[in-house]
Amino acid sequence: MEISCKTIQGLTNLKQRRNSQDTYSIENYEGITSICVCDGAGFSDYGALAAKEVSKTVSKFMIDSYYCWDCKCIKRKISDSIECKLLKIAKKEGIEYANLASTIIGLCLKDNGEINMLHLGDGQVFAKRRFSDEIYYLSSAQNGIFKNQTYLTGSDQFPQNLRVYDSFKDPGYEYLYIMTDGGNELLFHPDKEQIQFQDIDALFDNNMFLKDDCTVIKIKL
Repeated sequence: MEISCKTIQGLTNLKQRRNSQDTYSIENYEGITSICVCDGAGFSDYGALAAKEVSKTVSKFMIDSYYCWDCKCIKRKISDSIECKLLKIAKKEGIEYANLASTIIGLCLKDNGEINMLHLGDGQVFAKRRFSDEIYYLSSAQNGIFKNQTYLTGSDQFPQNLRVYDSFKDPGYEYLYIMTDGGNELLFHPDKEQIQFQDIDALFDNNMFLKDDCTVIKIKL
């Protein structure tokens, strides 16, 4: 397994001299790899802090829970763990809990090809199969009434909108991708009928610019 990671600071934040709100965390233990990507909410000055703490919490939790992946139980336990962590930070730092807002995408993979996955809010998880250029979406963005609305930590809607998927086996994927919503500019380009994977891989080029922050994780299986 090979993992490539890239975070691009969007032009909007560059102009406003704001740091990227995206964070990722990777854990490895005895043949298990856990990856969590979080996108802190742009409306909050503490979105990056939330993303950092949540990504570390989720990546470690997914490693610890790999062999007991019961969706209903995992959903309750990880929600409680994240809420407890963020409430402690809010109290210590004097921050409103609602400002510790972030999306979550977590993947946990084992050498035998079994995959566990969870997702809160927007962003995408998709795959490329061997000998095919078609995009296979494994988990898509979950938005509210408007496209710029999504579900985040720090809200009452967080626990019930956290999606925890049943374990599944790799059916012949060559690559898995995790991408925050800044990459939608590529995935849903109005001038292209079909997105090519070389367009996505171009994000790893240092000269690539996007409107919004984007983190992409590419996993070669």
